[in-house]
Amino acid sequence: MAVRAYGYVRVSRDEDGKKESIDTQRRVLHAYAAERNMTLIDVLEDNNVSGYTLDRPGFNKLKELIEAGMVDLLLVKDLSRVGRHNAKVLLFLDFLTDMNVRLVLMNDNYDSESDDDTILGIKTWYNELYLKDLSKKITTNMRQRQKEGLVIVESYGYIKSPHDKNKLLIDESAAQIVRLFFLGILRGWAVPASHASSI
Repeated sequence: MAVRAYGYVRVSRDEDGKKESIDTQRRVLHAYAAERNMTLIDVLEDNNVSGYTLDRPGFNKLKELIEAGMVDLLLVKDLSRVGRHNAKVLLFLDFLTDMNVRLVLMNDNYDSESDDDTILGIKTWYNELYLKDLSKKITTNMRQRQKEGLVIVESYGYIKSPHDKNKLLIDESAAQIVRLFFLGILRGWAVPASHASSI
């Protein structure tokens, strides 16, 4: 009986802008499978979704297929594509074992059919540490840019300068609405809570 093989790919912009695209990961998985005379029934994906949560549309569909007994082999580029939450990924690996699903991690040179899984705990820990470290760096960078007066996000009533992305210009059409709004507040008009929260 043919092996029912599936692939899984994921990209998250919050992890690393240099990660290859979903399409590139798909091509790599299909090429890897073809070299081993395997055919992937499907490659499930999550695009621009953080690896810190395992509640992802493509990943949830994959788990449903596994629970239905429809997956014999799961092919993934590396363990970080599965996720970057240490405890949750380890639980998922146990789930694969319980469901008799063979896991192949291409770049980690790991095949659950033949390799010792003791190193995977270290890899999941490192993958989570990487994400947390990157988050700290991004936050520090944003705070520094704010201290320097550089624009991070434009607000309603302003647009970014076409000549300098770090400067804001008044958007006159929107500014008229903002002026009327604040004039109304000064005159004692009531402001609906839903509008006030968006100012």
